[in-house]
Amino acid sequence: MAERIRVLIADDNLPFREGLKRLLSLDASIELIGEAFSAHEAAQRARDERPDVVLMDLAWHKDNTAGCSAIRLIKQNAPEVRILAMTAYIDLIKAARQAGAEMAVDKDNLDSPERLVHLIRETARSEAFVVPSDASIEALNERELQILRLMADGDTDEAIAIRLNLSVGAVKRGISEIYQKLDAVNRPSAVARGFERGILQRNSGR
Repeated sequence: MAERIRVLIADDNLPFREGLKRLLSLDASIELIGEAFSAHEAAQRARDERPDVVLMDLAWHKDNTAGCSAIRLIKQNAPEVRILAMTAYIDLIKAARQAGAEMAVDKDNLDSPERLVHLIRETARSEAFVVPSDASIEALNERELQILRLMADGDTDEAIAIRLNLSVGAVKRGISEIYQKLDAVNRPSAVARGFERGILQRNSGR
């Protein structure tokens, strides 16, 4: 069995925290090492316990700066700790990345164990990208959706071209558009974004 990912949850919302715990309990690859009830406690526990990933809320008791301050402190004292920042305030996502979080997500994207665990794994691997709300991402057209689904199946550019009766050049242009619209930098991050938006489903990449 692969080594489990050690996770610390840091959020001041008890129902949300309990929901995260329930989702994480469904996956044997995740080890929940504890909870932090304030941004300051999160920074202290990250320094002392060195989790692999901290699930860090950004707005604490209506203080929208507390989470980013804690992220900077964690990166100063325990730079190897990876941070998955969570917020209901989309304007804080960029600030979290600037503070040092490997990933920053809209809390609405944490509604299933599959999505949550996937994001934690991506964060632990430091494949950093920002997952904003759907409204801030330009929609893919039908051809781009077809290409993205085949990318999720692991098809090469050449294989996609054959299956969709396109030239390889047209496929490459489509992939470039997908990267731009999803704010992705490579195939794994584009496919991951597809799952986060619900474009792709877990069964066979569809």
